[in-house]
Amino acid sequence: KYSRDDERQADDLGLRYMTRSGFDPREMPGVFTVLQGVAEVEGGGRLPGWLSTHPDPGARHDRIQKEVAALPGDFTTATVNRDGYLRRLDGLVFGENPREGYFEGNAFLHPDLRFRVDFPEGWETSNEKASVSATAPGEDALVQVSLTQAGTPEEAADEFFNEEGLSQGDRWSKGIHGLPASWNRFDYRDEDSALSGTVAFVRHNGQVYQLLAVASEEAWDRQQRDLERALSSFSRLEDPKALNVQPRHLRLVQLPGEMTLQGFQEKHPSDIPMQLLALINGARPEDRLPAGTLVKRVTGAR
Repeated sequence: KYSRDDERQADDLGLRYMTRSGFDPREMPGVFTVLQGVAEVEGGGRLPGWLSTHPDPGARHDRIQKEVAALPGDFTTATVNRDGYLRRLDGLVFGENPREGYFEGNAFLHPDLRFRVDFPEGWETSNEKASVSATAPGEDALVQVSLTQAGTPEEAADEFFNEEGLSQGDRWSKGIHGLPASWNRFDYRDEDSALSGTVAFVRHNGQVYQLLAVASEEAWDRQQRDLERALSSFSRLEDPKALNVQPRHLRLVQLPGEMTLQGFQEKHPSDIPMQLLALINGARPEDRLPAGTLVKRVTGAR
């Protein structure tokens, strides 16, 4: 699992490497502008910034822009090499890879790990690299599914309760849709919070998953039913259509003649809205693109 500090370090190293290699660092903030724009156009919930493993793209843009402004030297002759860079992107997975999990309404389906879970309707969902979660509208309750490194559900439970501030309540064994599982009630206390919850550890396909339901002490009685229903929804994914879903890919087309981006979309349709196509190409639909321009399109929507 990568932390926000890891991502900041990656940004700093990227800036350092491109500067030392003679590339124009003034191009880097624009990457985060595109990332933020894509997130806004495509939608989808994200965890609050303090919970997310990735810093907000807007914050990354502002921080790197300040770093670039503080760099010594003149970059007017630095390398950009747009076409050479774009050719390296041809065939790249575009957007979220559904093989790593995707949402259909309030249901989350993970083809590679072959499981599904149904979150409460109307909750804010987020698919991170290390976990998938849903947060209640009032932000007073959370459901989260993640993988553990334990060999058995019982070992996972023992490891979970080593965390300082956790006190274990009732513990019982009850399968979930035919999968062996160990259940536990718990309370958590520290200087800033008082939480109650249920955690289940379930074995599926040789791995042990942690199914966590937690709420503020005041909200637990009100949220417990929905929380534990979500945990109990964990099951094998068996739908062939979901199991065979494939990601979208970025493809490059070199224009044989001048045309607008709108005309390009009509001749080489993409599986994304025009607003997003314009964003990733840095052009407006009505802009005329010269012959020879490399233009991005996206194909292969699930």
